[in-house]
This record gives sequence, structure tokens and C-alpha cells, in this order.
Amino acid sequence: DIMAWCTIESDPGVFTSLIESIGVKGVQVEEMYSMDSEFFEQVKPVHGLIFLFKWTAETQRPAAAMDASDAPHVYFARQVINNACATQAMISILMNAKGVDIGPHLTEFKAETHDFDPEMKGLALSNSELIRTSHNSFARPEPIELERTKDEDDDAFHFSAYLPIDGHLYELDGLQKGPTHLGKIENERWWEMVAPLLQERIARYAASEIRFNLLAIVRNKRDAYLERGASLVAQRALLEERIVAAGGSASSIPANPLADQTVPPATLTDEEKAVSALPLDDAVSRAGVVCAQLSELRSLIAQEEYKFANWKKENERRRHNFIPAIMTLICELSKKGELEQLTAKATRKAQARAVASQERKKAKMEQ
Repeated sequence: DIMAWCTIESDPGVFTSLIESIGVKGVQVEEMYSMDSEFFEQVKPVHGLIFLFKWTAETQRPAAAMDASDAPHVYFARQVINNACATQAMISILMNAKGVDIGPHLTEFKAETHDFDPEMKGLALSNSELIRTSHNSFARPEPIELERTKDEDDDAFHFSAYLPIDGHLYELDGLQKGPTHLGKIENERWWEMVAPLLQERIARYAASEIRFNLLAIVRNKRDAYLERGASLVAQRALLEERIVAAGGSASSIPANPLADQTVPPATLTDEEKAVSALPLDDAVSRAGVVCAQLSELRSLIAQEEYKFANWKKENERRRHNFIPAIMTLICELSKKGELEQLTAKATRKAQARAVASQERKKAKMEQ
């Protein structure tokens, strides 16, 4: 079905690539391992949070969502299709975020659907060929499509978005009739309001349920590091001029660690400009501090470049069809008479794991 949406992996590399492919610039998706403010301070500005949880009727709180007409400043779309909740949660954040370049396609889509009701917005989203194609590009190749009826015990997972809009905190859940207002934000650390909400939500599940995930849409970290480095590069240049003018040697200043990077233009404060009037010894000392800070930023930039390169490799592997190679290997093993023995060995291992899993569940129930 060319109109269907596939299930995709909940992974920051997948989601970053997905939003880039629909034209969004200057942001990335990060996995959050802690709700501590210190952790958030390292990645701010945080445009929104995406919470993955196991959906069950028993653990859902009573709906407190308002009618979308009561919050016209909030872009809200109902989820009307299966398997699209992760992409819809991200788009919900991007459509409401301030200062994010969402690209020409989403800009046009937002303008065209602005006056639609949530149901129509959801339908328009499901019919967006670019968004659906970008989402489905991460589908796992399947050698055989089997008809399968959904079992009552099958796990269903859902994504919900939390974000600040005009000084207030909202939850945007595509399964609700509209946005849920969670309160007025008292300071810029709005995520501190989300932490107890998530803790309360997780507490509704059995202690054995650990399948939760928290992702954040944040500013592209490499861009942020380069912006921080721009003022330091400009200060280093002023210090070099000052040292030479005062009779010192330019060689007394370490090389610019960001010389291989394209840094944006810098606007220096009066205090930063004042380094051009420092005495020679102070200028040399200050240049050493500035270059040390630049070296630290260069290391952080290298980490981001390495991470993005790995994400690219992993996404290429996700998209690659390994089925022909696997089928060839199976045929060769069969020809050599080794397939039956290996299959039996794998079956025994699978049965042993199943027994061990049942024993662990039984032990937890008896505790």
C-alpha cells in the first residue's frame, strides 16, 4: 500500500535524518538519559521533548485536552494513521517552535493547513508525499509480506510531545481531541515542569516495564559550538594584533584550532573588544586561555562530526536490503549440508532463552 506508513526505529539518528530530508535546518534530535537541568543546559535551546511509552487503556489518564478552537495559537493535528506518531510528534514541535528554519515544504504546509481543524490537519499530514516518503525510507526490507492479525497481547507504543508555546507548557498527543495545557512557565527551564509529569506517568506501569524513551529536538550542536567559537576566534585575532603591536611575536600564540572550520561572523561585546588594549604579558596570557577554549570547542565539534558520520552509516545499513545476501548464504549452507544442524542449534538456543525469560517473570511475580 503506497499510502501506508511503516514502523520506524526510535533512534535520534533516524529522526535527525528524517527531519533534514523534509527541509528542516539547524536542529537535531538527541536522546535524553536524564531529566536533570544540568543535562538540559548542555543542549539548550530545547525546542521540545518527545516521550515514547507503551500505550495501554489502563495506564492512560483521563483526557484533559482542550478543544483546538480554544487554543488557535497552537498548531495541533490529530493522528489519523497508524505508525506515524513519532513523525507527527516531531512535526508538532517544529510547527510550533520559535526561531527554527522548518524549510519551504513545512512552511507552505503550515500556511495551507493553518485554518484546518485537527482532523483535517491530520489527514493533510498523512497525504503529504514528501513527509510519508521520508518516513518510509527507513522501512526495513521484508522478503515476504504476511497477513497478520493483531493479538491482544501485542504491545502498542505511542509518542507524545511536550513543548513551550508563548510562555505556557503544552502536551500535544495526536490521539487526543486537542492540545493539553499543563501550566504557565515560570522560567526558561520549562523542562523542569515536564519531569514530574513523566515520573507520574511511568509510575502507572508495573515495575518490570522499562520500555520508555525520551528524545529532545535541540539546536544543531555543531552550529552552536561554531557560534561560540566565532567570538573567540575574533578575540584571538585582536590579541595577535595587540601582541605584535606591543613588540611581541605572533608565534607566542597557539595556532587557531578552528582554522579548518567556517565560523559565522562575530559581534564582540565591549568587554571582549577591550582585549586589544591589554599589556603585552596580559595579552599573551589571555591568548593562551582563548586558544584553550577554542581547543575544547574543536574537540566537541569533532565529537559531533563523528556522531553524524556514524548516524549516516547506520542509516545506510538500515536502508540496505540484506535479504539477497542472506538467502544466498542459506542456499550455500544447505548445499553443504550444514543448514539443518545450525537450525537445530539456533532453535535450542531460542528455546533456552524463552525458558529463562519465563523463569525471570515468574520470579518477579513471586517477589
